[in-house]
Amino acid sequence: MLGLLVAPTMASGGSLERGVKALEAGRPRVARIEFMNAIKAAPNRPEPHLMQARTFLLLEDGVAAEAEVRRARSLGAAAGDTRHLLAEALLLQGDGERALAAVTDGPSHFPAAAEHAQGRALAALGRPAEAARAFGEALLLAPNDPRLWLNLARFRLQTGERAGAIAAADRALQIAPGSVRGIVLRGTLVRDQYGLKAALPWFDRALAIDPDDVSAMLERAATLGELGRYRTMLAATRKVLALRPGNGQARYLQAVLAARARNFDLARTLHQKTSASLAASPSSLLLGAIIDVHGGNDEQAIGRLETLYAAQPGNLAVRRLMGLAQLRKGDAASAIAALRPLDTRARTDSYALTLLAAAHARSGDKERARRALELAASPASGSGLLTPDLGRALQGAAYNGAAGARYDLANGNAGGALAAARQIQAQSAGAPEAHLMAGDMLFLTGNMAGAASAFREAANLTFNQPIALRLVEALQQSGNGEAARATLALFLDQNPRSLPALLLLGNMRVAARDWDGAIVAYESVRSRTGDHDAALLNNLAWANFERGGKPQALAHAKRAYRIAPGNSATQDAYGWMMLNNGGERATAMSLLHRAWLAR
Repeated sequence: MLGLLVAPTMASGGSLERGVKALEAGRPRVARIEFMNAIKAAPNRPEPHLMQARTFLLLEDGVAAEAEVRRARSLGAAAGDTRHLLAEALLLQGDGERALAAVTDGPSHFPAAAEHAQGRALAALGRPAEAARAFGEALLLAPNDPRLWLNLARFRLQTGERAGAIAAADRALQIAPGSVRGIVLRGTLVRDQYGLKAALPWFDRALAIDPDDVSAMLERAATLGELGRYRTMLAATRKVLALRPGNGQARYLQAVLAARARNFDLARTLHQKTSASLAASPSSLLLGAIIDVHGGNDEQAIGRLETLYAAQPGNLAVRRLMGLAQLRKGDAASAIAALRPLDTRARTDSYALTLLAAAHARSGDKERARRALELAASPASGSGLLTPDLGRALQGAAYNGAAGARYDLANGNAGGALAAARQIQAQSAGAPEAHLMAGDMLFLTGNMAGAASAFREAANLTFNQPIALRLVEALQQSGNGEAARATLALFLDQNPRSLPALLLLGNMRVAARDWDGAIVAYESVRSRTGDHDAALLNNLAWANFERGGKPQALAHAKRAYRIAPGNSATQDAYGWMMLNNGGERATAMSLLHRAWLAR
């Protein structure tokens, strides 16, 4: 698997032979113990050290693997036998430059493994064309190496070629159906392609083979957390820490759990215990910024967010948090810059629009503040296309084409933008981002049926929240309400905690006059976000009123009005609920009159 063979005479009996058999059975932890015993029995022979290095690579311990390779070399192992192993060890340590140097500083006796390691190193260094060549050479030399197919799948994911990644992962499992690494990777692909619940059986299957596999436990724990099954998630992270004390990913998941429970002091402590490499990841930076904002450390939060903001300008969570931090710092102009794209699209985030209104008000622009508040209290119409920087997920000519499409759109050349997006879609059919960009352009040019078709192509590869909500909206706009409802139901079945999807479900149920169903959907959002969203509270007021719950309706309408007192929708609802609950008639009529005048 790693390009290392042990002569039969070397593995004819004892610990070394048992270790080799344990590796072949996919039990690296057992193999590690056997090779430790083999090293004790023959401390001056290189073979046990080389096999132990291979074991540590499978256990993803790059430091220990490097030490064993260097010890084997000092005992006489040829450099040509170990270049690829040393490169693999350095890659696990995040050192792509040294890994590439290690595998290319001379001839290798295992050319397939050397090309494989070179491909991984080049991919890590951001040189995809050269990496693709190296992986291609490796496949010609070792077409049935399951580990090579798995790393090819990871490389294709990195370059946005999700369809190719799925095919490569399937090929790896076809060759080695009991590969825990292969099963875990396929589970992560299933999670993106079909949803959270669909992925769990894959992680369970991996743990049935190796109950102590940390990678499988962590992926399972992360999936359980997204499903809201926090106790099981916490138990899984504790088991990981028992096996690998100080594991950064386990600490990160615990920090997420603490933040969701609003225990930000604990979240900060746990977050600080994650590894340096993990701390620089987008998800960790965002979590750190959330913790900072809730701790009043706005300057530190802005520092983290600026890094994310530059890389992910279309990320609404980043924009919302940046707007909040800048507003609290007193920088209204920077808050407006972060939140401005929300000012020109359908309302999908009442809280962010309320922040935008506050920023405009602080800068003295009362008209824009009023308009933002109007949007904030209006019902959401769907996904709210923001056209994020999708080109970053594409490669080469497709990346340049994506930049050109965005330029054309920004300069009013919708036809040119659409033509460029269509070309990207044809060139990168395995990348969901290509279909997403084409769908966005079709949507923005009014071709709803075409947009729905493009979003459906993207959803077949990745059924995530942005794609699912875009597809639902395009289906609705093209007159296919039944398909829209079915798509939303499918997404919520797999992702039951998605707040935007639950809000959209509530709106759909209002449209269908299913007041009980609407209240259930809205209350599931309110229980997690609190009473900060004027539109949500207004919708709850009307749903309760229509169901006959007038006192509850009045309470919700009053809260909505207090958040956005200048908004005609909140004035209308509060005035009507007050009028129908025996409230002060003059006040109620005044509110209704103000709402009428604003229309």
